[in-house]
Amino acid sequence: MSTSSIDVLSTLMAGMDVSSLQKQGVTPELLAQVTQQLSKTQSKKVGGGTSRVRKEVPAEDRCMARTWGSAAKGNLGMGPQCTAKKCGGDYCKMHAKKAAESEEPCLMKGGKKFGLFCGRIDKPLQGKDADGKWQILWLAPEVKEQIQKDKESGSFELGENELKHQTKSSGPKKPRAKKEKTVKSPKTAKAPRGKNAYMFYLESRRAAIKADIEAAAKADGATDDDKAKLTAKGSVKVSEVTKIAGAEWKALGADAKAPFEAQAAADKAAKQKAFEAEQATVLTSEPASPPVAPVSPAKPTVNATMLDKSKQVNSTPLSPGADDGNAQAQALLAQLQNEKDVFGTDSDEEEDREWTYTLADGGDAVVLKFGAKHYVVTMDWYEAADDEDTADEEKVKAVHIGMLNNVTYPTEADEDVVGDFVAKA
Repeated sequence: MSTSSIDVLSTLMAGMDVSSLQKQGVTPELLAQVTQQLSKTQSKKVGGGTSRVRKEVPAEDRCMARTWGSAAKGNLGMGPQCTAKKCGGDYCKMHAKKAAESEEPCLMKGGKKFGLFCGRIDKPLQGKDADGKWQILWLAPEVKEQIQKDKESGSFELGENELKHQTKSSGPKKPRAKKEKTVKSPKTAKAPRGKNAYMFYLESRRAAIKADIEAAAKADGATDDDKAKLTAKGSVKVSEVTKIAGAEWKALGADAKAPFEAQAAADKAAKQKAFEAEQATVLTSEPASPPVAPVSPAKPTVNATMLDKSKQVNSTPLSPGADDGNAQAQALLAQLQNEKDVFGTDSDEEEDREWTYTLADGGDAVVLKFGAKHYVVTMDWYEAADDEDTADEEKVKAVHIGMLNNVTYPTEADEDVVGDFVAKA
């Protein structure tokens, strides 16, 4: 509820005739308390799709880790302080795990960000690693100024983290090569089987058997078994006919079966003759197909300017006043600086596997990711568990309260993950 809506509600309640509400047991004092409470409430939409009051953590109790920032809060790329509460030390539980690896900012290990990558809030903004390569291109004015000086001196060089982000965004995407359709060989026509002797016998007996079953079922004093041989509409069930015909066929001797076997042989011979004539016609009427040369997929066209631009961004230090390709690469770099999001990239989704989450009733929970699965556990269990427990899928599966589907990962380290909660059955 917005502040303006609360003010209007307060004004209406101040001049309201509460006599009718008093009859229902609602006192003016209670209404005054409700109004006062509403005026202090700031609600926020969270992953569960409901509103809850987000408590403001006092500055002295906040985690000392630095974050990339949020566009919604107007501090994107400015390195603001984490808004979560400390957990027994200088950091919240999530940043404490990263700080345990290393508190030195801008570290990379195995192609991924390592330790407290953005550093501490009580330390100056640091974007370079120990080798002098830019791992974080902060958007703060003082950092931008330093980046510009490095470019002018020719010492500007991107680190592994920034190269990874720019490699994803720079240059044209290769068009997907169309797969050549496999031409299926025509199926070999099979010779017809023809009807067997029993089928001919069934045809000869079907009408008589149906008549007998129907007469018995509709006769006076018919048993329940006789009536059960008819459908709800009064017709004879097919299964009852075949049951009787099958028993009769088995009981017939060889001489009795001979006429029906002769019918089956004649039927098969006639169908075989027709089949052979049809195949002969197909072979003489269709011309032989010429061999089809294999078609190689078209090679994607790469724009030379974009290729040159990609090489400069990813390998060569950028300096002004060079050729046109260098100038274009610098423009692309400036654009990427404003568009990237350190905490919202695909690579970060692979690194992080736990996020806070708010349940529909306002309770706090944590989402733990194992592969493509997102388990939701209570905050009490998470706080009490050690790292081995939270990393053990079987233990998490035993205590989880539900799963999160259609997940959207947060763009800031201390924000909630969003998704569709499905309670554990």
